[in-house]
Amino acid sequence: MPTMGSPWGSAMWMARALRVEEAQVVLSLDARKIDARATETQRLNLSRRHDRLQSQINSLVQTAATFLGPDWDSRLDGIH
Repeated sequence: MPTMGSPWGSAMWMARALRVEEAQVVLSLDARKIDARATETQRLNLSRRHDRLQSQINSLVQTAATFLGPDWDSRLDGIH
């Protein structure tokens, strides 16, 4: 099993980040297709997908320091 901080672990983390980014794009496109006539089931499905995606993003952020360094988020200051 790869250890955190190893090149293998870094590659796995980056691959995971790319999958999350892809899921963000797909979810965004699907959300744009939803209109006022969407069923409650469709809206709930979209909401669940959003929640799952947010959990994945949170997990990536929590492990970012392992691969990007402890001050990785200081480089984001001023970026909005």
